[in-house]
Amino acid sequence: MRKKRKGSEADASSDLPDIVRSNHGSTTSSKLKSHYSLEDCLRLKKRCKEDADTELTGSYKSRLAGIVTAPLCGTSSLNTPKRGIKRNIGCIEVATQTGRKKKIEDDYVSGETIGQGKFGSVLLCRSRVSGAECACKTLKKGEETVHREVEIMQHLSGHSGVVTLQAVYEEAECFHLVMELCSGGRLIDQMVKEGPYSEQRAANVLKEVMLVIKYCHDMGVVHRDIKPENILLTASGKIKLADFGLAMRISEGQNLTGLAGSPAYVAPEVLSGRYSEKVDIWSAGVLLHAMLVGGLPFQGDSLDAVFEAIKNVKLDFQTGMWESISKPARDLVGRMLSRDVSTRISADEVLRHPWILFYTARTLGTLPIRTKLKHQNSATCSRQIFATPESRLGGSRVDDNGSISKVSSSESCNSDDEEDECVSIDALATAISHVILKPQFRALSTKFSGTQQAMASFDSFSYLTQREAVEVDESLMGPLGFSVDQLMELAGLSVATSIAEVYKPSDYSRVLTICGPGNNGGDGLVAARHLHHFGYKPLVCYPKRTQKPLYAGLVTQLEALSIPFMSVEDLPSDLSDDFDVVVDAMFGFSFHGSPRPPFDDLVNRLVSLHNQISQKRSVIISIDIPSGWHVEEGDVDGTGIKPDMLVSLTAPKLCAKKFIGPHHFLGGRFVPPAIAEKYKLVLPPYPGTSMCVRIGKPPQVDISALRENYISPEFLEEQVEADPINQFHKWFDDALAAGLKEPNAMALSTAGKDGKPSSRMVLLKGVDKDGFVWYTNYESQKARELSENPHASLLFYWDGLNRQVRVEGSVRKVSDEESEQYFHSRPRGSQIGAIVSKQSSVVSGRHVLHQEYKELEQKYADQSLIPKPKNWGGYRLIPNAFEFWQGQKSRLHDRLRYSPHDVNDQRLWKVERLAP
Repeated sequence: MRKKRKGSEADASSDLPDIVRSNHGSTTSSKLKSHYSLEDCLRLKKRCKEDADTELTGSYKSRLAGIVTAPLCGTSSLNTPKRGIKRNIGCIEVATQTGRKKKIEDDYVSGETIGQGKFGSVLLCRSRVSGAECACKTLKKGEETVHREVEIMQHLSGHSGVVTLQAVYEEAECFHLVMELCSGGRLIDQMVKEGPYSEQRAANVLKEVMLVIKYCHDMGVVHRDIKPENILLTASGKIKLADFGLAMRISEGQNLTGLAGSPAYVAPEVLSGRYSEKVDIWSAGVLLHAMLVGGLPFQGDSLDAVFEAIKNVKLDFQTGMWESISKPARDLVGRMLSRDVSTRISADEVLRHPWILFYTARTLGTLPIRTKLKHQNSATCSRQIFATPESRLGGSRVDDNGSISKVSSSESCNSDDEEDECVSIDALATAISHVILKPQFRALSTKFSGTQQAMASFDSFSYLTQREAVEVDESLMGPLGFSVDQLMELAGLSVATSIAEVYKPSDYSRVLTICGPGNNGGDGLVAARHLHHFGYKPLVCYPKRTQKPLYAGLVTQLEALSIPFMSVEDLPSDLSDDFDVVVDAMFGFSFHGSPRPPFDDLVNRLVSLHNQISQKRSVIISIDIPSGWHVEEGDVDGTGIKPDMLVSLTAPKLCAKKFIGPHHFLGGRFVPPAIAEKYKLVLPPYPGTSMCVRIGKPPQVDISALRENYISPEFLEEQVEADPINQFHKWFDDALAAGLKEPNAMALSTAGKDGKPSSRMVLLKGVDKDGFVWYTNYESQKARELSENPHASLLFYWDGLNRQVRVEGSVRKVSDEESEQYFHSRPRGSQIGAIVSKQSSVVSGRHVLHQEYKELEQKYADQSLIPKPKNWGGYRLIPNAFEFWQGQKSRLHDRLRYSPHDVNDQRLWKVERLAP
């Protein structure tokens, strides 16, 4: 068995693989290639010293291919099995039950080699039973190494972001680990091939990675070697974390020792000898840097030089590609690469960072994030989230040949410097724009619901003339510093959210976006990308493509998402045959003149759609100005496009007054106060975090037609907590983190001795192992019913998360001391209000309540103690049944019920799945 190496710091050497050297053609970043672990570098360096004729780079390249399992570092916290891996691993598949007696050949047919590493190889294999293709990782004997890797993979099994270990076989000289096949390859290969990612793409990749890291940390596992080489992709592009050869189990508050990781990704505290799970956050921060600018942040010509750069953490956000990367993105990189571990953010906080929320807003409701109230005064408060980082990074693009070239990012967003209260403010709104006219932060909701939209009449806000619209655009892209790609990103997102507001993907999934020539089709291309992420199935018609890099990049982004493009000739003559929604992104404001082929034909097709008499025709959404309309006079002769929805950008143009369709939205959210003041603009405030605001009242709808097709992650039995109170805390923390309004609001249902039920909304004021607590008047209707029938049910509904929790149980009063303590913790106004309100009794009018309140307010004006009324106090529901509900597509909702049962005089909970 290979000896373990001590966790000592590596010594200096000039012999270092070029993967961690500075780039000779660039002074900003290191190249993106596959990386050795620390011990690999030390071992390789020693060998190179012994053989001076061996070229280091050649040696490195010849030894690095396919999947590599890093050797053990430090000591294991697990007990080494005495004989046979199956003793302490447990049965992963039936094959493992027989240990050495059963051979892998009995269950799998071996195929070609798809990877070769220093400890073994990776083969393609096929199950003899199911025919499914898998990857077989064969490792040379080193039983403790394999034991820990397998045990940790088994411990983490069940999470969609962890490579699934399906079976383990032991032979005399090696172990075979059969795992799911990730045919999409490694993230590193994709990054090297494609160069810097857009901010949208980088945020979504990082979110997936951080969800897995958070899961690992919650399960007490530190990976210790997060890097793009160890992140695999499925055929559909989903992220999978692999290679747990360096992973360690860790308990809360425990520190690890020993060198582990890869030089370019290792955290500075690893070099000092004591570290925690936050080393994974650092490594993920290096990954984020690499995705955004195409290179690594720390460089040097020797191992010591690289380590010195890591220890000093001198980042520069002022040069290179970072000039075009948004402030929130730079802020997140700086926080993840904080040298001070105490200020380095956690996986939870990364997932709650405004930059992540902005680009992944549609899936925010599915984030398994927890927030603690104790964070309200910490440095991670939203009011401090955009403090300018002291460190900024340079950036370069790495092309297919590994060469470096300067490029600018195609996407960015702006931050909002407004200060708001921690935890309760909407962090997403903070990230969207730093130039909101009248910021009005509200609780976060991932559903852009019409009931939440502010409304304004046609006469209550401003319209722009053609000249004013031109001047506003010139100002935005001139002295105010907006770039074309920024405006397009905001415009496209506004269009997509407006569509999602009215036309749900469950009923209107097939979307045709007709792009250009106005604005080179950019608004439509961006909208199509967002619609894809929102759950629609967009198709793009882009007749006049431009080769400008910005727009060619947008096309590449759509192609990477497998969004199809269709020529005009291939479109059906009747668009309603194939499409539910047609987005008119042809002209807008940035194009002038009469439509020319083939756009004249496309405009005519849209005109004919409105003239159709059918049960369901395609709806038309026009961006800013319906194609063919005059900017100020609108549809002059009445024969033009008649869109069902108009999405005005920046501010409505005069032609919008002629729009008679049912849905008019304003989008963009990028009018700074200086512009508003100059042109005397009066615009409706954007609600909460939405990128769009409805203008005018929504049309009357058939109530029976109102429905929501939920999109949520699977909620599985193996994911839940054993104790339902702990599971409630977990979901409640998610609701807090999402910023939902009054997540402690619950429907309390009671029934008196006559059996007649009644319900009302009350506020939860405490929950622990003993039950759920609320406070009320003991002479109210619910109190009378509870005195007759001391049983009740509670219902929590968290709309933004697609979740409900139902609790049933018996009810009893809390102690007088507990009620007294809570009463005096309330604001004095609430204390007086509790005395004034004879709850559920008849009063002659509000004036009676106001008069008594005023009298008591004067009585206790000296700040003397307000006595608690004798008829006021708390109740505690002791639960005997729970149900956790999560909405899913096609009404196949998740419902998990907890019911108690006693085992050896101990109360345990049984979890069962109920049909939706």
